[in-house]
Amino acid sequence: MTFEHPVDVHFFGGDGSSQENCDEIYQAVKQMAHVTIKNSDISRRSEGSDASLAINVRTGEIYSPVHPTNLTPEKDEAKKMQLMGMSLQSDHQLKESTASDF
Repeated sequence: MTFEHPVDVHFFGGDGSSQENCDEIYQAVKQMAHVTIKNSDISRRSEGSDASLAINVRTGEIYSPVHPTNLTPEKDEAKKMQLMGMSLQSDHQLKESTASDF
């Protein structure tokens, strides 16, 4: 398989039972031209250690494993969410008052 443009690959998931398959796929992809393995969070062996992957679409930063602090919204995002919540709440209140007027 060949690609016209460079390809970034992120491996995610798997467990001890899929270790051999994960290794084979990883090695096959690693040999491909124009392919860069950016992250590999596969084949967790212990229970309770889930694989996780997040990519910040604005910066391209990769979080693996993902921690809640990685997902904290920026100040502007938090304000936007608050405004959306207030808007939805006032919409709901308006609908309730209109319905009770009949």
